Amino acid sequence: CKELLKTERTYKKDIEVIAEIFRHQLMFIITQQQDLYNNDEYNFENGTLIHLSDVLFTHLLPIYNFHIDFLRQRKQRISIWKTRSISGNEHFNVYKITQQIGDLIEILPVNI
Repeated sequence: CKELLKTERTYKKDIEVIAEIFRHQLMFIITQQQDLYNNDEYNFENGTLIHLSDVLFTHLLPIYNFHIDFLRQRKQRISIWKTRSISGNEHFNVYKITQQIGDLIEILPVNI
């Protein structure tokens, strides 16, 4: 359970670096280069770079936003599980783990 949460945090942070920091730096470089060069060949290449970055980041941002929400929901579920925790009964612990897995599956989106 804690391992899943840690993995999700790491994944969200990796996507955040790409979606926010890398995009910002890329657009800064493109804009800076655009100010330096003013010819048709460069404008075509620059336009292509802008288009490619738009395509990439347009698809990446919804994934990033999903993982922000998914991580928040996971934290809430784990907090609930901790308040319901009962130690000592091994049979109950197996049942509890099965129920927790079901809770995690329940918060996944369904694509039809």
